[in-house]
This record gives sequence, C-alpha cells and structure tokens, in this order.
Amino acid sequence: MNSARKLGGTLGPGVWWRLAAGVAMLIGGLAGTILLVRPDSTPIPNSPVALSSVRLPIEPFAVTAQELQEAILKWAADLPARFPDSADALHASAVLYFELLRPVDAETSWRACLEIAPDHAEASLGLAILATERGEDELAVAILQQTLGMGNRSAEVYHRLGVALNQWGKLAEAGKVLQTGLDRFPQAAEMWLLLGQIQLQLERFDEAEDTLKRALELAPHSADIHFALASAYTGQGDDRAAQIHQQRFQQAKAAGPSVSEDDFDASYLRSLRAIAWRYFGEVATIYQEHGGLDSAEQLLLDAISLYPDRPAHYLELAELYAATGRLADAQQVRRHFADRYPEHLGNQLQLAVLSCELGDLATAEASYRAVLAARPDAASAYAGLAQVYRKARDLKQARRWAEESVRWEPSVAGYQSLAEICHELGDRRSAQAARMEADRLRGKASDGP
Repeated sequence: MNSARKLGGTLGPGVWWRLAAGVAMLIGGLAGTILLVRPDSTPIPNSPVALSSVRLPIEPFAVTAQELQEAILKWAADLPARFPDSADALHASAVLYFELLRPVDAETSWRACLEIAPDHAEASLGLAILATERGEDELAVAILQQTLGMGNRSAEVYHRLGVALNQWGKLAEAGKVLQTGLDRFPQAAEMWLLLGQIQLQLERFDEAEDTLKRALELAPHSADIHFALASAYTGQGDDRAAQIHQQRFQQAKAAGPSVSEDDFDASYLRSLRAIAWRYFGEVATIYQEHGGLDSAEQLLLDAISLYPDRPAHYLELAELYAATGRLADAQQVRRHFADRYPEHLGNQLQLAVLSCELGDLATAEASYRAVLAARPDAASAYAGLAQVYRKARDLKQARRWAEESVRWEPSVAGYQSLAEICHELGDRRSAQAARMEADRLRGKASDGP
C-alpha cells in the first residue's frame, strides 16, 4: 500500500486531498525531482506511429536569385487575383513588390487596398514612402497628415512625416511633429537622430547635442549619429569632441557591412531569401484565413526550406496540419521542431498531447518528462503523464502522476481525473474523496472571491 492510501485511511475521506494541496509548494519540488530521477515503473514500450508524408529539410534549399525572385513575384501576383476583395492580400502583395523594387506595381496594389479599406494605415504609409522617394514631399505630407487624422499614430508615421516635412523644407513643422512622436515613442532612435539633424540645420547646436546624445544612448553603434554629433560640436567650437566623434564615425562606418562587385550576386540572393522568408509566413496566414490551405502549406514549407535553422513557421505549419485533421503530419513537424529546439516547452507539451491522441504513448511520455525536467512545477505535464499511463493501463502510475498534478495545482479537472483513476483501481473511498474535493473547488469557484 502506498503512502497516499495509508494517509487516506488514517485521516479519513477528503482530508488527505486537502492536506496534499496545502503542502504542495513545500515538498512538490523535491517530490517532482524524485519522480523524474527514480521512476518506479517500466518504460512505456514503443507504440506504432502513424506515418507522415511530410519531409522537412535539414539544409537550406539551393535556389538561384532568379528562381527565388520569380517565386516571390508569382505569389505577389496570385494574392490579388485570388482575393481581390481582401485589403490585407492587396497590402501584402504591395509590400512584396516594394521589396523587389517594383514601385509602380506596389503603388497599384496599395491604391487598390485603400479603395477597399480607406483607413488602412500601412497602405497609406506605403504610398507616402513612395511619394517621398520620388521627391513628391508635399503629397507625402498630405497622406501622412490624413493618416494621423484618422487616429493611426505609429512611430513610423511620425518619423516618415518628419522626413517628408524636412525634405520639403518645413523644418519647424518637422521638429514639432518629431517632438510629438517622441513624447509617444521615446525609444525611437531614428526620430531622435532626425530631430537632431533638423536642429543642426537651424544652427541650434547645443539643442542638437542633447538630442543626438539621446539618440546615441539608444543606438550606440550608429555611424550617422556620430557624424551628426561631430557637426554639433564643430558648431559649438569644440574641435576636440568633434574629432572624437569623427573618428568614431569612421570606425562605425568601417565596421558596417560592405558589398563588393564580386559578391554582389551572393548578397542579392541573401536579401531575396530574407524577403521571401519574412513574407511567406504572412502570406500563408492570408491564404489560411481564406481557406487556401494547400497554398498556405506550400508557403510555409518554402519558408522553412530557405532557413531550416530558424524556429519561425514550424509551429504555424504544425497548427495548420492539426486544424485540418492531419495529425500525423502535425506530430512529425512538432517532433522535428523538438529535436532542434528541445528547450521550447510549449512545443513539447503540444507534441505530448498530440502523441497521446495518436496512441504514440512512448513519445508522449518522453515529451512530458522533458517538460518536467525543466519545469518541475508544470501541473499540466503531471496530468498529461497520468493520462498516458492510464491509456497504457498502468493505473498505479497513472494515480501517482494524477496525485502530483493536484499537489502542484488543485483543480476540478485534476481531482475528477484522479477520482476516475482511483475508481478504476477499485479504491472507492479515495475516488469518493477526490470527487468531494472536485465539488468543493467547483463550489468555491462559483461563489467567487
């Protein structure tokens, strides 16, 4: 007879469960460690695993710049064709065109987006950036002021409006806009820099010094900030400080990335990979929201193939498979992710739940134990192990883990599960005590604080 049953017999029905819940925080850590290090049960044997058709890449997929650009353009063209009434689809298409330096196509998509959703802040911002790049500063200012008027007050809107006003020669107005933006977003280094540069143009060198020092605190390795600070000190006649920042400007510039003609193609391909990887996930979300599940799957697989060592997109793909009933494929993705990132406890828990559902009890057990090795207080992992052993018909171990679960986190569901396991073991007294504790907790929750 184990210790739990002895205590139950000595103290009477219900008392053990309340006592166990009360002392959980005192002895739970030690008990959890003992359970992990010295399990007294035989390992669950390997179970038949449902076959998955998904084959995830180990190394980055080899692709040329031309092939990758064609693939990006294909998705950019397909989005508005498939979803002409979706503002988000048109915006995503415009962003892809913008990244590929196709401003005419980007503008067309953004204007179509605004016809559907006139208050789409990102589309307005995109059009303003295009106008600024063409030197149409007055148009950019009008677009951005309208965007602010509609309540879309992001750091980038304030910064871009400051840029447009500065280029239009409206220095005082630009300064006011930037100060307003910095009141809202004091960590925006690019706005501090631009404000300092405007103060330099107005020959307010002492104000520029203070402003640029704030920018330097936020971006200490910025060559542009050191260059502007050198100008501020020169304007004040402090040649020594100006020389120091001129030297730091040269050092920061030399430490920055440089591209020679020889490696331009390689650099361009890296840029395309980054663009594709970043936006394929966003585009996949749009397809999924509109029921284009095959396209969403392909986009996520393409993104993963570009950077197999990056964690993003794996879990999105697993969730897509699970939502469409492809549980074996979802498990395969989560297992692959767990091999690469075992420290991701959320994935370990989901892998355990999924594996238990599929009947792969060995994987479920291993995943729950991996969680407990890192988080001995994870009550959901104890509860999960109880269900794993219950399915394996090792009811003594199922009871043991269920008891651990309610010790760490007393809950209605936890005590109900424990009651069912005790009932299956034939321990009617303990089952009744667990049900009483579940009823007590349920009543306490319904009474409120």
